[in-house]
This record gives sequence, C-alpha cells and structure tokens, in this order.
Amino acid sequence: MSLEPGKLRVPNDPWSQVRNKLMPTLKVVDRDGKIAGAAIAVWRIVYQLRRASKVQFDDWDTKLIEKLRRSGVDPFQPVDVDFFVALPTREVADTIASRLQAEGFTVDIRELADSVDLPWSVHALKSMSLNVHAVREVSTRMRGLAAETGGRYDGWAPGPGKPIG
Repeated sequence: MSLEPGKLRVPNDPWSQVRNKLMPTLKVVDRDGKIAGAAIAVWRIVYQLRRASKVQFDDWDTKLIEKLRRSGVDPFQPVDVDFFVALPTREVADTIASRLQAEGFTVDIRELADSVDLPWSVHALKSMSLNVHAVREVSTRMRGLAAETGGRYDGWAPGPGKPIG
C-alpha cells in the first residue's frame, strides 16, 4: 500500500477508485487510512441497501398493481380483488371458506375438473385499496392458510369488471 498526497493506492483492490475519489474530500487522513476505510464501509452499506430496495419490490404483486394503475384503475378507490386458494378436499375448502367469510371476504367454492391433487378452489373476493402492502398482507395470509391445509395459494386478480392490461 502506498500513500501519495491525495491518493491511497492498494494493489488489486476493486474499491481503490472509490477510495481515490473520497480521499480528497477528507481533510484529515490518519496514518493507517482508517477514516478512508470507514468511509468506504459506509458507502458499501448505502450502495447495498439501495440495490436491495430496488430488488425487493420487483415482484409479481407489484408488477400487476402497476399494470392495473397504468390501465386506469384508481389506487385510492377500493377495488374488488379476487384471491385464489387450491385445496385437496371439499371439507377443507368449506373450512377455509367459513374462516375467510368471518374475515369479511365474499367466498365462492369451485370444483376444478382439470386438477387431480387439488380439485377444489376457494375464490375470496374483498374490496380493498390497491396498494402493494395491503395485497402482500392478504397474500401472506392466503399462503399461510394454504400451507396449513395442504393446499396452494394461486395468487390474485382484479375482481369482475377490471380488465388487466
């Protein structure tokens, strides 16, 4: 490692460019380069957090909500959202349906002729604000119900009269 006026060089260090850019802005440089190291560490943390926040919201729920908003759906008005859970038996479907009705959902049970493992589907309709947090909260609840009963959460779609796209 060599120390030149205004430059800190470490051979084969990918962060040396960042250090070299930060060093002139630091008025005091200690002998071991601790201030520069701390500045680099903070920069790395900020960079990773920004990168993670962009990736975190790049999911199916967010994409569908954005698509609906672009098609003219007002996110501030309640929208009917239909959630789907595939289940193994009619008895399990009836149990889930009654639990969801108690939570304020309008529920419909349908038999799926093309499914052998999970031949019953519960459609749970609820009028709600179309925002990522609210939809994710209900999706998490539906995944939990499906997991505890041997079913599968199949996602959601806008209710009747709300075309996608």
